[in-house]
Amino acid sequence: MAELFDDDRCALATSTAKAAAGDCAALLGKEGIQIHGGIGYTWEHDMHLYVRRVKSSSLLFGNASQHRARVADLIGL
Repeated sequence: MAELFDDDRCALATSTAKAAAGDCAALLGKEGIQIHGGIGYTWEHDMHLYVRRVKSSSLLFGNASQHRARVADLIGL
C-alpha cells in the first residue's frame, strides 16, 4: 500500500488527472457558452462564473499542456 504513495507515481497520477480534468472543464465551459448563447456572458446566468473559474484554475494550478509536459518528463520522454 505504501508504494502507491511514491512521489513519482503520485505526481504522475496527479498530472494525468489534472490534464484530463482541465481538458474536460475547458470543453464544458466552451460548450456551455455555445449552448446558452449571449445570455451565458451576462449577469443573468451563472455560466460566466463557471468559465471564469475554469480560467482561474488553469492559471493557478497549471493548464492541461503543462501537465502533459510534466507527465512526459516523469516517464522520460
